[in-house]
Amino acid sequence: MEVARPKAVTSQKKPKRQRLARRGRRIGRLTVIATPEASGDLAALDEENRRLKGLLVQRLRQENTILKKMLERFETN
Repeated sequence: MEVARPKAVTSQKKPKRQRLARRGRRIGRLTVIATPEASGDLAALDEENRRLKGLLVQRLRQENTILKKMLERFETN
C-alpha cells in the first residue's frame, strides 16, 4: 500500500529591501574610508569600551556577591 506524501515546497527568497532615505529615495551601499583622524578616534573608542567593560564586570561581581549573601541568609531559615 502506497502512502501519499506531501510534495516538498520550495521556498522562494524575497529580494532584499533597500533602505529608504528620509524623502523616500533609495540609498545604495555605503563606503567607509578610514582616515588617520578616524583611526585615532577608533582607538580612543576602543579604549573607552575596554574601560567601560571593566567597570561593568566590577559592578556585576559586586552585585553577585551581594545576591549570594542574600541567598545564604534566606537558605539558612
